[in-house]
Amino acid sequence: MECAGQGRGTRCIGPPTRRCGRCGAVSYCSVSHQISHWSDHKEECERLEQHMKRADDLNDFPFTFTAEATLLGFEKRESRCSFLSKRGIHRLGMWVCECRCGASLTSFDCLRSRDEGWNLSSDLCPCRGPPSPIAKHLRSWADYYEWRCIPLHSPVALLLHWPLMIYHATQVASVRGLTVENCNELCIHYLGPEKELLQLAAFWELQALFPGMKVHIQFIGPAIPEHSVVSSGKLSQELINEIGVPAVFSDYCEEACHLAECCITRVTGHPLAIPNLDVHTIRAKDQDAFDQGLGFGTIYAEALKLPFRVNDVLPVLPHQISWPVLNNFHGAVDLLPYFVGSVSPKNGSIQWKGACFYENEARLDFIQGDRDQPDLGGGVLYLKTSAAHSWTCMDLYVFATPYRVTWDYYFSAREHTLKFKSWEEAAELEYVKQHGVSVFLMPSGMLGTLHSLMDVLPLFSNTAWGQNANLAFLKKHMGATFEKRPQPWREIINPDDVHSGDFLAVSKIRGRWGGFETLEKWVTGAFAGHTAVCLKDEMGNLWVGESGHENEKGEEIIAVIPWDEWWDLSLKDSSNPQIALLPLHPDVRARFNNTAAWEYARSMSGKPYGYHNMIFSWIDTIADNYPPPLDAHLVISVMSMWTRVQPTYAANMWNEALNKRLGTEDLDLYGILAEVGRRGIAFDELLTTPEQDEWIYSDGKSTTCVAFILAMYKEAGVFGPISSSIQVTEFTIRDAYMLKIFENNQTRLPAWCKNKDGLLSFCQILGEYQLELPGYNSVEPYANMNENCPSLPPSYDRPGRC
Repeated sequence: MECAGQGRGTRCIGPPTRRCGRCGAVSYCSVSHQISHWSDHKEECERLEQHMKRADDLNDFPFTFTAEATLLGFEKRESRCSFLSKRGIHRLGMWVCECRCGASLTSFDCLRSRDEGWNLSSDLCPCRGPPSPIAKHLRSWADYYEWRCIPLHSPVALLLHWPLMIYHATQVASVRGLTVENCNELCIHYLGPEKELLQLAAFWELQALFPGMKVHIQFIGPAIPEHSVVSSGKLSQELINEIGVPAVFSDYCEEACHLAECCITRVTGHPLAIPNLDVHTIRAKDQDAFDQGLGFGTIYAEALKLPFRVNDVLPVLPHQISWPVLNNFHGAVDLLPYFVGSVSPKNGSIQWKGACFYENEARLDFIQGDRDQPDLGGGVLYLKTSAAHSWTCMDLYVFATPYRVTWDYYFSAREHTLKFKSWEEAAELEYVKQHGVSVFLMPSGMLGTLHSLMDVLPLFSNTAWGQNANLAFLKKHMGATFEKRPQPWREIINPDDVHSGDFLAVSKIRGRWGGFETLEKWVTGAFAGHTAVCLKDEMGNLWVGESGHENEKGEEIIAVIPWDEWWDLSLKDSSNPQIALLPLHPDVRARFNNTAAWEYARSMSGKPYGYHNMIFSWIDTIADNYPPPLDAHLVISVMSMWTRVQPTYAANMWNEALNKRLGTEDLDLYGILAEVGRRGIAFDELLTTPEQDEWIYSDGKSTTCVAFILAMYKEAGVFGPISSSIQVTEFTIRDAYMLKIFENNQTRLPAWCKNKDGLLSFCQILGEYQLELPGYNSVEPYANMNENCPSLPPSYDRPGRC
């Protein structure tokens, strides 16, 4: 089952594990996609709810693959690819369509013969005729497997449901008095085939199911290629219109049958009539069910109409009961508010689906101001809530302009009001006139938000609990595996094998920096959170340069320190760092100008860490760098809040950088917003303006940990003639380790280097978990690289030369 909200502006962040709480028939990867899909789904939700009440009727052979037919797969959850690979049929023959990575076939000729396409031994597939005719009606897969003398662990049921559906349809027709057994010819009009066209060999089983009968199948649908051996659809459309034959709908879900009925009605010009025959339907089977070996289906229990829902009251139950369940419902990401819209007098009202109330509407009216500021006036936000999914739920909202952030919660279904007695200043009034008040929904409701907060807090805890929380977050949201390394976890390093320019990737997984890095990894796609670089002096002594070294005053600065000192600090680091050494390629090392590298390092030593451009190396696009539910609206609201609370912090993090982009000086955030409005540009566009390496800030050039290294590479000649056209302050850590400048030959690595059985071309020198660097050493440097690249989890796909 796929996310129903996919393709709605932002990419899916993971598997569709959330279901609509009302109908239970559609799934979503995130609350944000569920909310954005509501405008479409609300028209069908009630109808799907009625469909789901008949789910138990769809649980019978041949519509599901139960444990009896997939015994081995049922014992352990596994992916489709794993299920097929273990049986030696992954991406082979007819099985190529049974997982998403299967390549598309364009010819059906190779699948026409009876035994081609199965790719199984003869004892595991129905490649021979049955030993005897069917002695009884088949009522289960166990019946079928016994009749065909196939062991229950054979996976053929995954494909044989196509012909067995036809068999089932004939049984239904026989019950209704349309005797099939006395016929010598059976004509089947098969509407809407797709992957069945690549699995035609499976339909040969009809010869065994209907011995001595001539079976003709006419496939009709847009997926059928022109000039194929499969029949066209014109005749069957006419037959549907002209003759009263039984019709059995056997699509993936009852809703599809509803749509098919509408389609046939449009084709024929009058309502579809199915005389004396029930319409049988087949439910879509979700991914989890297949993973368990249940084939395409999981059984959905009928939704009960209760005064409360379990996940509404779980947070108030004992910890031992509630948390294991709540962890499946809520996570740290649910702590981020989801932008549902901006409301202003000029744009009328907005509507959306909430976490508790499914139907919500908001509007804003201006009112006269108070006595102190009568000219500015104020406003009243009216928010009408209705259609709560239970009696115990509530919705939590955040309302924001760049000048204020407030919140409220709603427990009852009625029209609520939020009053702004007076706008802060004329600029806020003008902003609200143009852009409105931003409305954010806490996607997990009040109690779910509290649980999500408890999920976030341990990320920053310097305990085993905190470490496990960070690992769980990265596994869930980035697909990290954290494979345990064999001991010893610390390598004995020979400095003679380390050279100037060699890159150090660091991943911290507990404590203050572990929590910060976890969030940084999630938004950027980097599997490391800090970097450093090796340097050798004229005497052959090994040093380490890094931006982010903490001095005696607790300040984060750029420093070059002896290797032994840096290594000793790493071993004592309570954040449990995982560290890998990424040697430069010999050809790159040959052109590395060590003198120029040292000159640059000394010129930057003592300067502060590059906070000015930290977030701008990540934000390249208007929408495709924000993991849902994060977006530009939330970013500006956070900036506004921090500007109010910590103006010095705000100036260091973004005010100076935004002034650089506008060509202005000393404007605060509100002045920047006013200037953006005067120029008629959007604030989210301003955020995507590429950083320039030559920009000088109030405290000098600004370089993050990775920008410091790459700027050194520029000075040392690593990028050659394109150096002037590369802005290294636009690089994230992921962008850096993906550069194709590192060693690619494992045999040239030092003897002390443990690199996962020779599979990696870098050396992990510290850490209990294998450091993963997806995309490592894969992108050739090019001009203006990484200035407009997306980075959305979980795959963080990027187009070439972005």
